[in-house]
Amino acid sequence: MNYKLLKMKYYIIFIGFIFIIAIIILSSFINIQQCTTKINLKNYKESDYQKEFAKWIDGTTEFLLDDGSRVDILTKIYAIEIDYAHKWAEGVGQALFYSLKTKRIPGLVLILAKRKSYQKYIERVFIIVQEYNITIWTIDENLNIKEI
Repeated sequence: MNYKLLKMKYYIIFIGFIFIIAIIILSSFINIQQCTTKINLKNYKESDYQKEFAKWIDGTTEFLLDDGSRVDILTKIYAIEIDYAHKWAEGVGQALFYSLKTKRIPGLVLILAKRKSYQKYIERVFIIVQEYNITIWTIDENLNIKEI
């Protein structure tokens, strides 16, 4: 057999081998990405927490007020704002406003996700809720709900 043909044959085998290895590595990467997406179910949006809490409390979401603003969750008893814990002050203001507009008890759901510690936010909001009679709940990234 000719040396050039033998060299070409090994070259083609080598390229084929590299191609197969590349496909295996790429398919492994794709499978890892798919598994990561399936396992990491805690990338909820605020609206996901809102829907879950509304189901839990039997409320209506995005209730439209006469001024065009929307109550996150409205029940027969509560006008509820839902927001991330670090936005507690904004949530308190909205809950009080919705309460005045709907003649319902103000409620605030603090989402405990995306941060390591929430204690300082809960301590701050607790001072306000005692003064203004706001009902507070928390919902965590596992969708566990608690009244505080």
